[in-house]
Amino acid sequence: MTDQIADDRRQKLDKLRELSIPPFPPRVPRPEPIAALLAAQNERKGQTVVAGGRLTQLRDFGKLRFSHLVDRSGGIQIGFERDRLGEFWPNRKLVEANDLVVIEGELGTTQKGEPTIWASRVVLASKALRHAPEKWAGLVDVEQRSRMRWVDLSIHDEALALALEHG
Repeated sequence: MTDQIADDRRQKLDKLRELSIPPFPPRVPRPEPIAALLAAQNERKGQTVVAGGRLTQLRDFGKLRFSHLVDRSGGIQIGFERDRLGEFWPNRKLVEANDLVVIEGELGTTQKGEPTIWASRVVLASKALRHAPEKWAGLVDVEQRSRMRWVDLSIHDEALALALEHG
């Protein structure tokens, strides 16, 4: 499940180092909580914001790529457009689901009205070397959930809420 480092992720890590892109940089821009961005969405629409968290659900449509960014406070959709990300775009496949990133971009909405940050800058905060377990079938054994608590907290929202409540 999550015990082995996938070969493709190791190759992407080597490629990042080859391109002098630090996979685990010592400093990244300070992000705002996503819940705060969503709460002030109407007032801050069109403004540049900085959000950070774990990428999930990458969807690639050629010149356009979408993902969800999740932090402790919530989640928001990220829109990656080729025209806005000239420097990042050729290496976009090196950043994938489960990586920690900081996104700088314009807060807006999609045509369907979903809150979205249209990225103008992407900073890799930490390259994930293991795939996240599948949300529904990946970590269901109670003993394994307690032994791999960090994984449990990253994929089960109710476990994280309970840990924060009791912590």
